[in-house]
Amino acid sequence: MAGPETAVRISRTELSIKWHQPGIWLIAAGVALAPTLVLIIKTTAAAHREYSPIGHIWSIAGIVLLYVVVFGLVLALFALFSRTDAQRGSNRVRAYAFPGAAMQARYTSNYIEVTTVTGIAHHPYEAIKHIRIADHTVAFINRTGYLVLPRELTPDRAIATVRNPMP
Repeated sequence: MAGPETAVRISRTELSIKWHQPGIWLIAAGVALAPTLVLIIKTTAAAHREYSPIGHIWSIAGIVLLYVVVFGLVLALFALFSRTDAQRGSNRVRAYAFPGAAMQARYTSNYIEVTTVTGIAHHPYEAIKHIRIADHTVAFINRTGYLVLPRELTPDRAIATVRNPMP
């Protein structure tokens, strides 16, 4: 059964994983690149009309400043959304880990079977590349995503099974 803090704990672990992967950073960099490219095109068009070394330096400085500011604003927006999810749990996690919700993890010889109110999922051991153990959660991280379970669903014996599955 999910406790009153289960959704928040799972969400915080997921957020930690997301912020330590390149995805958020690449999205912010890409979003910041769009207005920067527009400014570069406008600056290049203006430079063809009249060239000034001082103006060129200021143009480059403006482009770099615009990129840094937009990149920072996008990251701040992501951080704001992350803070909300960290405080109350993400909507996706709260859909299956609300207080009193049934949650079960079964460790077979080849995969973890996770049963929640939203369905059953299988996570093959061979796909798991890293296990991150925290106070209240365990994250099984693979190439394409991750599975975060409450610590009470992942006893030490189960973690050992995932690390060294039987042939």
